[in-house]
Amino acid sequence: MKILMFSEEFGGITTTFIRNEIDYLLAEGHIIMYICNEARKINISHAGFSLHVLEFRRDSFWQKIFYKFRYYDIFFYFKNYKFGKQIKEAIYDFSPDIIHCHFFNEALILMDNAKVKSIPLLIHFHGYDASRLLKYKSYKRRIKSISNYSNVHFIFCSENMKSRIERAINRKINGAILLYGIRTDKFIPKEKRPTGQYVFLQIAKLENKKGHLFSLITLNKFLNDKSIEDRKKYKYIIAGDGSLLEKLKITVRDLALENCVEFAGAITPAKAIELLGNADVFLHHSITAEDGDMEGIPNAIMEAMAMELPIVSTWHSGIPELVENGVNGLLVHEKSIDEYISAIKSITGWPIRIKENRQKILQQFSYESHGKQLVGIYQNCKK
Repeated sequence: MKILMFSEEFGGITTTFIRNEIDYLLAEGHIIMYICNEARKINISHAGFSLHVLEFRRDSFWQKIFYKFRYYDIFFYFKNYKFGKQIKEAIYDFSPDIIHCHFFNEALILMDNAKVKSIPLLIHFHGYDASRLLKYKSYKRRIKSISNYSNVHFIFCSENMKSRIERAINRKINGAILLYGIRTDKFIPKEKRPTGQYVFLQIAKLENKKGHLFSLITLNKFLNDKSIEDRKKYKYIIAGDGSLLEKLKITVRDLALENCVEFAGAITPAKAIELLGNADVFLHHSITAEDGDMEGIPNAIMEAMAMELPIVSTWHSGIPELVENGVNGLLVHEKSIDEYISAIKSITGWPIRIKENRQKILQQFSYESHGKQLVGIYQNCKK
């Protein structure tokens, strides 16, 4: 099968799910052309893969008009003559059997510049495109309109996300639920290296919806009634980079948590596996950000569960479809410090490794399961 994939950016560290799909499809003998507006450093050396970077730019005059119209919620539209000419030529030359676009708003870049109604088109919702952007009426109108196209097929990463879109456009949608899948062969649980410390770990981009601030406030309250010596037995490792770094560092200083919190910075996949192998609990207090941004189902939680770590997270988006409260870990309501403290206290009494967590990932959230289901969706769309 010849598959054309499109997104604005390719190779970002937060979109490993795209790379996993590509690896699986190439291994199964499919041919992939990836078109994007910007590419990070990648390492895919395969005869069946080609990458085309086509810049999408407006001149300053049209950029101002575009943002003005967006501000007043008049339209949500992308049009660029030069880009349109290039992408139409690329699609014509490649002649794909199917087009797979990641993120609905980014799919509009392709759809507004190339007529693709004769080709099955999959539009894959992931997170902010199914949350933050729903505040725009013009954006919801586009979803509703495109949902009528006979060649368009939607993919959602959770039941919660599908329901959220349906409520937003006040219409039932025929769309597939495709759970994310991770490389379980790379995340193998092992005995924790003895350090004498109880380690809470979070691996995530440093942004509001990941809830780091609430974890810091909770950790501070959890440690308040402990002696100086007992406080040293606990550590919270924050791995990742992002716009909240300085704010989080200031919060750590203000709460006098310097001896209990470690910022690991941006890390490699190998370092992530090392940190997970030496952690006791994985924290991920996901919240709905002020701008409405929400998670899908965080891959980081899947990876932690594959390493058999107990999870403390929130009743947020699709997370309850992954973490069963009381079985795989504990869930609390968003921003509820009291519930969060109670969960932290309780989870420290749990076993360090929970075999059921890895079993759930192997059965429902594996790379292989995801890939097989994706190919099945492709085949159904071609009928």
